[in-house]
Amino acid sequence: QVEGVSECFYDLFNQHFKEFRKEDGEVSYFANIAIGGVSRPCLVSPSFQCIVHVQSSELANLPAPFLNRFEKFQLNIDDILRWRLKQLTPGLRDILSQSLRHSQDFVESIGANSVWSPSAEDTLKSIYISLIRPEVRSENHSLLETGTSGDSIASDVLEFILNNFDVDMTVEDIQSCIDSARVEYRSSKDGVELERVIDCVSKGKIVLPFEDVRNDCLRTPLSRALKQIILSSITRCVVVRLLQLVRPDALYLRRHAVPGEVLRLYFGEQEHFSLKRLIGKLSESHKTTSQFHIIYARSD
Repeated sequence: QVEGVSECFYDLFNQHFKEFRKEDGEVSYFANIAIGGVSRPCLVSPSFQCIVHVQSSELANLPAPFLNRFEKFQLNIDDILRWRLKQLTPGLRDILSQSLRHSQDFVESIGANSVWSPSAEDTLKSIYISLIRPEVRSENHSLLETGTSGDSIASDVLEFILNNFDVDMTVEDIQSCIDSARVEYRSSKDGVELERVIDCVSKGKIVLPFEDVRNDCLRTPLSRALKQIILSSITRCVVVRLLQLVRPDALYLRRHAVPGEVLRLYFGEQEHFSLKRLIGKLSESHKTTSQFHIIYARSD
């Protein structure tokens, strides 16, 4: 943003450049940049482009001459999410789209005002944007931690997810979603197929059809069950991130409308009730990057 200094770049924004041609034919461009009462010619790259970001709430206060110097485009979180989703394969795009709808249902069940955010909907969509990697990794590139067992369906699914999405998950997280899928499909044909596949994968007799899931070609009960496991795993990851912004009192008041797994994650795996344990865990992490932590505290 250039609020307060835009007048200094009058010549630059209006493309009032002075050309200087060298003996070898190379052309240099200069624009006068003013700071207070001092003005200096500054070199401008031939490929120079300027993008000015303005919030929509500030647009009405900007002078018309300033706006007329630029092409104008309106962008919001939905535009960015749609653009990122288009970069994915049909199967991965459908997984995130379905997961977003499930997460929106969760936010609705606890109430949007339960989330520490000016807009719970935008916060949720920003989480999904962060899940999309700039480039999908090769399936040959394993991101599993050393020592992780590779002879189970959970570890295979985890490797697929880590190669395609920017998530922080463990084999135990995936196994929890598989157990839920086994309960959900227990009385269906897909459930019988899933039980058979789990047994065959553990014995190394079958390869999971991840390409079918990636391209949304769900021709077999196995591929449909596999997609459901990946979908549940991604949704679980998003809910865990979102829970960090949910007020404890609000979630407790709506506990009857929230799945038991969510309550277990919130009250059992997050340090909400012991500031001492929370600080101890943060101090033991030894992270090199600086982070800002918000601690919600209450006293009687």
